[in-house]
Amino acid sequence: MTLHWLFHNYQRSLLAVLYEHPLEAVCLSELARRAGVDPGNTKRYVEKFADCGIVKVAKNGRKTTIVPDLGNPETRKIFELFELDRTRKFLEKIHPLAGDRVDIFLAELLALLPDIRLIALYGLEDNDIVVTKPINIAVVVGSLHDTAFVHHKIRSLIDAAGFRHDFELCVYTSDNLAAAWNKSDCGCIGFCNDRVVLFGEGYYWRLVDGQLRQGQTADTEEEMAQNA
Repeated sequence: MTLHWLFHNYQRSLLAVLYEHPLEAVCLSELARRAGVDPGNTKRYVEKFADCGIVKVAKNGRKTTIVPDLGNPETRKIFELFELDRTRKFLEKIHPLAGDRVDIFLAELLALLPDIRLIALYGLEDNDIVVTKPINIAVVVGSLHDTAFVHHKIRSLIDAAGFRHDFELCVYTSDNLAAAWNKSDCGCIGFCNDRVVLFGEGYYWRLVDGQLRQGQTADTEEEMAQNA
């Protein structure tokens, strides 16, 4: 099976639902409802996704739950395709020349900080394309960086780029994303549905998923020790 097959009709609708909340296990009936696909076809395609390792399927009594397998490189490729499509549509809406300017900014940013894990925009809505408020931009870098220093460097690049919109910048390191999950002052780190990822979404989700699982394991071990 190829990625091209996955982006046809029902398959694309189902994957798009999973893409919106990659860490959320969704039951089969709810997935079908959100995607607008009948339950029979949903079950058939989910089985194919599972055979290819794109999703993990678990049964709890009569309920079947599905969650993307973020450890699979093919899953991350699918996310990157959704990411590119969303970014393209966003850039087309805000300004015809925005894409060129963003490409230059990204190239300069990646040259400055080659170990960047994620660059994403938040807080944009379809009726808010003519932005009057600052756009949140989140950047995740490797764990050894000083966030204040990185913040200053990126802020300088943003100012020099001459964007038409103002940006509120948040910088995170890759070692503490799970600790910051949904606790950021600007609300970036949890990923709202209107996110526009400019770089690295598949890697980001795998990283957060791994950290959250480690945290759950640690919590369980601590609870068992306290109850011993």
